[in-house]
Amino acid sequence: MTRRLRHRLCEMIILYTVITVAGGCVHGGGRTRYYVLAPTLDSGEASGPGLVEPAVGVGPIRLPGYLDRPQIAMHNGRDEVVLSEFDEWAEPLRDNLARTIAENLSRLIPTERVAIFPWPAPRDIQYQVLIDVIRFDRGASGTVVLVARWRIADPAARELAVRTSRLSETARDPGPAATVAAMSGAAGALSREIAAEIRRLCEGG
Repeated sequence: MTRRLRHRLCEMIILYTVITVAGGCVHGGGRTRYYVLAPTLDSGEASGPGLVEPAVGVGPIRLPGYLDRPQIAMHNGRDEVVLSEFDEWAEPLRDNLARTIAENLSRLIPTERVAIFPWPAPRDIQYQVLIDVIRFDRGASGTVVLVARWRIADPAARELAVRTSRLSETARDPGPAATVAAMSGAAGALSREIAAEIRRLCEGG
């Protein structure tokens, strides 16, 4: 290889590297958008007589593998899942969902004694909420579907309640912000069902 050819090859490698890095910066800094779920409920939705504030622990929450990733996932048909190229979760969805449900529960029950798994030991948790998410995404029709199996356990790990929730929320438009807002609404609906069961248990039902 001649000196001129080697010099030209080095120039091409440097140019390729600069273009690749620049493209990555545009993607990461200018186009990727980050989202979080948000609590959607307030203490005004709490019903029934006042309770001595129970200590509630939320988690662990388990997600299917297709949701356990930064990209926001959507169903594009019965069996096809599409991952958004530029719309991502600002933190792991598992953590965001746990915190959102915990905040909703604190307003619904209501109680200030809500912890998120893993909580430091020893911690006086009366009702632990364990959640297995089966599906949590937007379908081709524009409806967000949340299917979750959840249970409530006492400090001795005895199951006090076992339920399956199938919930849906319609997004107001096709955009990712509307999708995430509908997902927050579905998480709120799940929180209502869990809060109602905890209140029933507190009241000795």
